[in-house]
Amino acid sequence: MTEFLFASIPSPRSWKTEFLAIVGSGIFVSLFLLVFQPYGTADFVSEDKTLFLMGYGGIIVIIFYSIKILAMPLIRFIPSCQNWTIAKQISALVSLIVLTSLAWYAYWGWYFNAPLTLPGWGRFFLLSFSVTVFPFLAVLAALYIAWLQWQHGTEGGQENSESQQAIPATLRLQGLGEGEVVHLKANQLLFVRAARNYVEVWYHNAGSVNQVLLRSSLQEIANQLPGNLAQRCHRSYLVNPQRIAAILSRGRTVFARLDVNSPLIPISRKNHAHFRQLKPTAH
Repeated sequence: MTEFLFASIPSPRSWKTEFLAIVGSGIFVSLFLLVFQPYGTADFVSEDKTLFLMGYGGIIVIIFYSIKILAMPLIRFIPSCQNWTIAKQISALVSLIVLTSLAWYAYWGWYFNAPLTLPGWGRFFLLSFSVTVFPFLAVLAALYIAWLQWQHGTEGGQENSESQQAIPATLRLQGLGEGEVVHLKANQLLFVRAARNYVEVWYHNAGSVNQVLLRSSLQEIANQLPGNLAQRCHRSYLVNPQRIAAILSRGRTVFARLDVNSPLIPISRKNHAHFRQLKPTAH
């Protein structure tokens, strides 16, 4: 479970998929309230009752998409949010649910001309959470399925995909900033390490080990490299398996030692077996 929570988001969804997910959440909330009419909703009669109940779904769409448009572009500049994990995604969803419950409570108070109080919002939050928990669980399940598929693709199918991919003679790595481009020969690449809101690209050139910073995420760099040249060995590292000289075991910790004088590369437990197949383990 810890490995799942602190794993990077496997792959970014398209804006169309995210838009449909947000609208789907709003439609679900509206239909849930219209069909089941829980929490005393069935007891009041009004000509515009249907529109009132549908308004709750509209509010969740407006809030979720407004946060997506306005807040998310700013989050990438916060260092701790550069490597976006599933745990951070869940925390963000919980925060959105709290914000939505506040908006729903204000909407309810406006419609019934009722005073708004903190204890009243507390009770309202418990009721609203029981409705929004279903879309929340659906998103969590989707993240877990995507993570399992990503794990299968990076571990189970790693050997097959690697053998089929041709290695280009020259690599081109593009950062997020304008003009952030690095050109390397394929055999120069050593490893890539996540460094807050940057990545460090380590390479070997003219007998020395060098590094360059790119404003990017590890996953974005991985997408630009062939799998047989940059394998995920740790949640913060990509390593070029062709530059691995040996696998070192230090108690329960396993490292990859490269064929040049560079830092040791940690290998996460789930990847031990795969990398030990590549090189013998030295003690």
